[in-house]
Amino acid sequence: MSKVSLDSLLNDPSLLSWTTVESVVAEFKADLAAFVDAVDWSDRIFPKLAAFHVVVSLFVAYLFWSKRATSVLGFSVLIVLAALILAAEQLNTWAAANYNLIAQTNYFDKNGAFITSVFSGPLLANILIYMFAVLREVSSTLITAKRKQLGMDKVKSPKQTTAEKDGEATPASPAGDIHLRKRKNAASK
Repeated sequence: MSKVSLDSLLNDPSLLSWTTVESVVAEFKADLAAFVDAVDWSDRIFPKLAAFHVVVSLFVAYLFWSKRATSVLGFSVLIVLAALILAAEQLNTWAAANYNLIAQTNYFDKNGAFITSVFSGPLLANILIYMFAVLREVSSTLITAKRKQLGMDKVKSPKQTTAEKDGEATPASPAGDIHLRKRKNAASK
């Protein structure tokens, strides 16, 4: 089978098949293995980068489990993470020019593949986790508010009549009114 590019798939989705998906996955695995083999993981930059990502991940996990994602602190973390991702291009340019200060090998190419995979990628994952925390907290607040509103509606509503309790009629149900009229008509005949 001929190699199918992403551009051709976007222009003609009919080219997509299971074989194409398998070849894309196999190519990704080969590229990932080549990336892992090409990097000297004992370089001095990686323990510091790993420690940074562990601290950020623990902080995001704290926000997630403590249900404080919508606090000022939570939004501040979101803004800082987003700013770091936005600054990754400038950081990559600086690191390419000054790689000897932070690493033994110049991993910082002009396309930014390295900094995207080891710096921005984990930060994006933390932002995604944070956004799930915000969504969970907001939906929980919405559910709580709606339950309180429904509870207040029950208190405000008048007590049911005996006919409503028997299921003969309900004030909000036109079908209940029809059944009640049918019973009255049948009783009057």
